[in-house]
Amino acid sequence: MLFSMARANQKLLAGVVGIILIFSPLASSQTNQSPGQVNAIKRQLNMLVLGDSILWGEGLKTEHKAWYQVKTWLEANTGHSVIERVEAHSGAVIERGSVDDSRTATNAEVDVALPTVNEEVDKALKFYANGSKVDLVLISACGNDVGVQNLLNASGSEEIDRMTRAKCGTPMEKLLRKGHGFWRFSLSKLPSYGFWSMAHEARVDFAMLLGSIFLLLVGAGPWSLDAQLGPKELQADDKPR
Repeated sequence: MLFSMARANQKLLAGVVGIILIFSPLASSQTNQSPGQVNAIKRQLNMLVLGDSILWGEGLKTEHKAWYQVKTWLEANTGHSVIERVEAHSGAVIERGSVDDSRTATNAEVDVALPTVNEEVDKALKFYANGSKVDLVLISACGNDVGVQNLLNASGSEEIDRMTRAKCGTPMEKLLRKGHGFWRFSLSKLPSYGFWSMAHEARVDFAMLLGSIFLLLVGAGPWSLDAQLGPKELQADDKPR
């Protein structure tokens, strides 16, 4: 159903199921440790999982869940162990205003709205004490705020568009701004600030951009692979006279 929603409003629902990957300098922690012990072990990646049943992996074995697949891929490709903390649970909504049900459950498989994703962020911040200790955040949200029943009863794409704007627009933006302790929407600590600091950080991007512009304006030339494989008359036109 989420994919149908996305087709109806791709631009807006880019945030419906957001998976945010943010790496900071390698930190270290144990998921079951107290906050004061977060720095006990070196060279580990801390992964935080927030959201609803999509990232919790409702009904799946642990090894089949999306966050676990990310964890094992990172460990295999980076050489670092990954310590996960999973706050996501089935049925989670972004804000309490989306539901009038106050029930909670200790089992994340149980489909209840609370705690909200915002409350998951608060709980995680309390655990880590410092959000910069989190190297990777996975988050999925908004689907339960809209509700499958509402989508089934919608009169058409315009009503779906209106509902998703109301439930997935501003609430999702507030959630992302609230979590600035984890994802880097705040100002990073750099040796210096200003234009040259920005230019230094983006030097590779500038080089790729200028190279692409050159190829767009001038072309790859007669010795390029596309010229060699292209029509013979074009190859003849490209030869220097």
